[in-house]
Amino acid sequence: QDYEKAEEFYKKAIELTDSEDERAVIYNNLGFLYLDKDEPDKAIEYFKKSVEIDLRKGDKKRAGEHMLNLGIAYTLTGDLENAKKYLDEGLDLVKQIGNKFWEAMGYKYIGIYNSKAGNLKEAKEHLLKSYEMFKNEIGSEYLANDVLYILRQIGT
Repeated sequence: QDYEKAEEFYKKAIELTDSEDERAVIYNNLGFLYLDKDEPDKAIEYFKKSVEIDLRKGDKKRAGEHMLNLGIAYTLTGDLENAKKYLDEGLDLVKQIGNKFWEAMGYKYIGIYNSKAGNLKEAKEHLLKSYEMFKNEIGSEYLANDVLYILRQIGT
């Protein structure tokens, strides 16, 4: 994968847009790029920027999604205090607006968080809830199987 080209493309796109909404999405995409490169600290920088824009604009839908992404990035750095804060807030926002896909992602991310925190019972409960939602409410075998893979990895 050509991370440098993608990073260059995203940063150029930020310069070229006057839209804060577009900028928030680009920052979020940069966050995922850095997660993919196993640089969660850098990912956090960009996820924070997207959340700041979302909250300033009152965009609950995107704020919830981006908070969940920020929460999983914090989880991967081991900063479980900030991880929990953003995962809980993000899940609450996506549930308020009825976004089932992101609710299922939130349960997945909280399952991963609980696994890292050593709360295996809670990890299993959240991951099973995510699995059920992906399989039965969203209809994504792929995402449901991804959650099963995580369950097997944590040995529950």
